[in-house]
Amino acid sequence: MQKLTTFARMLLAALALASLLLAMACAAEPQTDSRDSREWLGFSEDDGTSVALTAGSDESTASDGPMMENAFAEEEVAAALPAPAGVPGPPGGDGGSGSVRVSPLAQNRVIVHTAWMSLVVDDVAGTVDRIAGIAASLGGWLVSSDRASKHTGAVAVRVPAQSLDGALDTIEAGAREVESRSVTSEDVTDRYVDTQSRLTSLRATEQRLLGFLEETQNVEEALQVQTELSSIQIQIEEMQGRLNYYDQVAAFSLIEVSLTLAPLDMSVDVGPDEAFRVGQPARFRATFTPPPDIDEFHFEWNFGDGSTLVGTNTAPTPDGHRVTATVNHVYADGDDSPYIVSVSLTGTGEGGLAEGTDSLLATVTEVPSISVFAGEHRTVEEGEEVRYTASFTAPDELWDYEYQWDFGDGSPTVTGEIDEGTRVEATHTYADHRPFPYEVQLTVSAMSDAGRISSSGSFEVFVSESEGFIVGGWDLGDTFKTAVRTLSGVGVALLYTLIWTAVFSPLIVLAFFALRLLRRARRRYRASHPPRPDAPPAGGGEQS
Repeated sequence: MQKLTTFARMLLAALALASLLLAMACAAEPQTDSRDSREWLGFSEDDGTSVALTAGSDESTASDGPMMENAFAEEEVAAALPAPAGVPGPPGGDGGSGSVRVSPLAQNRVIVHTAWMSLVVDDVAGTVDRIAGIAASLGGWLVSSDRASKHTGAVAVRVPAQSLDGALDTIEAGAREVESRSVTSEDVTDRYVDTQSRLTSLRATEQRLLGFLEETQNVEEALQVQTELSSIQIQIEEMQGRLNYYDQVAAFSLIEVSLTLAPLDMSVDVGPDEAFRVGQPARFRATFTPPPDIDEFHFEWNFGDGSTLVGTNTAPTPDGHRVTATVNHVYADGDDSPYIVSVSLTGTGEGGLAEGTDSLLATVTEVPSISVFAGEHRTVEEGEEVRYTASFTAPDELWDYEYQWDFGDGSPTVTGEIDEGTRVEATHTYADHRPFPYEVQLTVSAMSDAGRISSSGSFEVFVSESEGFIVGGWDLGDTFKTAVRTLSGVGVALLYTLIWTAVFSPLIVLAFFALRLLRRARRRYRASHPPRPDAPPAGGGEQS
């Protein structure tokens, strides 16, 4: 009984020590599935050990327990950490000779390097294979790859830490553009040493439990010890796996690369440089040629004065090109003229991504205006030739004046050049009168530094009916027209009479025959029914 009590005390002490170590480990390190972590990082199984950390673990470097519990743990950790070149190792070790002892924290630090890159490439799938080949040639391996999209992709590889810079340079050499590149370094030396210390303590506990197992007296005690021993051994495997993880991530750096397909070139033409006037609408339109299988477009205009405009409306042309919708812009002033007007076009589709741009110079100037006085409203007779005289202002900054008359009756316009003076004359005859007026418009144009400018003026002309040929106070034209109208009225009346006669003549004939039949029937009746002698006369009066 006394022996059993001693054994129980020893077992309880071992369990308490194991529980303390377990609590320290749980408080310092979050536990995750080791197999999933190693597969995610691209590591292979190593001697059946498991890893408790993932690449994204964020652990505190501080430990709840002592860094090293005894001299034995310190020496074992020092032996586990490789000594840097040129630094003597511990006494009696293989790293050198002498009596100088080097602290474990003075050894090589355990550094984990991770690199991220964003590249623009000409071939996403080919670049993924090329990066995987670079890693293999350096002794690394492919961790993961994504080529689901034709336009984008991603690849992650591990390469030896000493080859990280060379691998990054080699990967960059095959890209069209490097959008970003960054490298981070994480010092995990403290965690490495702390994990090694815990592993040493757990192994010591394992040895004690193995000793207790040999001293057990019955099956029940053996099962108790075996249960605790199994728990300690699982923790040992986890700690060993964690050390293996630190060793591998420190020895092989992770490179994650994001790939974007380089855009195809798209030809864009906005036309030649142009000149515009302040306050007047400036119109722009771009012609472009999209690559095959590009069918969705987006464009952005920059007018050079801080204003922009975006759109998506485009249309095909008969010659196989496309044009953007016409856009209008009004420049408020010409202080910063000339303005650089540019358009950026982006196209997407099964063919990938296409981009193109073009620009022109827009010269914006203050231009004097032309004032045109075309004339007053007037009334003329049809067939009458009338002379029209108009005037305009002619600023000195303008030259090469031209005019254009439009008389509003569909006749050809009258154009010409104005060599001198500020008057414009024209003659015109209106052939027909009408109840509402004709609008006469005069347009005067001239050349300026911003191109040809124009201005217009207008007035209305009422055209009355002509009086015709008058003899002795009689307007023969009107008399003839009146006679024609009268004869036309008589003719219309006769026509109506004939129509009504043709319609009602059958009815008249029928009525005539019906009346005759009625008279005959009456006579027959009287003949067959003579009057009585004493009957009064048919007239109803008395005979004298």
